[in-house]
Amino acid sequence: MVSEDEAAKLTAREVVVRQETTETGAITIAIVDIAAPPAKALDAVLDVKARVDEVSSIENVAYYREEAENLGVNFELSVMGVGINFSTLYVIDRDAHLAEYALDPTKENEVVKAEGFYQAFEHNGGSRLIYAGTSDSGRRVPGWIKRWMTNGALQDQLQGIRTRAEASK
Repeated sequence: MVSEDEAAKLTAREVVVRQETTETGAITIAIVDIAAPPAKALDAVLDVKARVDEVSSIENVAYYREEAENLGVNFELSVMGVGINFSTLYVIDRDAHLAEYALDPTKENEVVKAEGFYQAFEHNGGSRLIYAGTSDSGRRVPGWIKRWMTNGALQDQLQGIRTRAEASK
């Protein structure tokens, strides 16, 4: 359910972000409306390599597993000059327009937790994409960095997903 204020933001083609922070991470929900069907929105989500050009903190993305229902992705980030490397495994349910992800326990990860999902639903002739994620770096993160990641990186990522989905209609 979205508030009146959030509905107005979505109508204005903004990304709505709700976040609860902890000392070492955050629990985040983000919502974006996309003028494309849910299948196209999910395709854009799964084009993870495209995020390198859209999110300044992502330096490199490499797929190490590409299957119909699973996508293994290694991320190399740089946050304020600090390199962070981790791998996530996406489990894909195309019928539900859902991609769930979590850290791949078979890989070496420099974060404690990165898990969540992206799910697209039919909405107003297009789709509404919901992102929910929990992250934990395992180390104290200053509030301004958390805000930058939410208001910068996540916004850029979801706007990029929307742009790519709408371009592929």
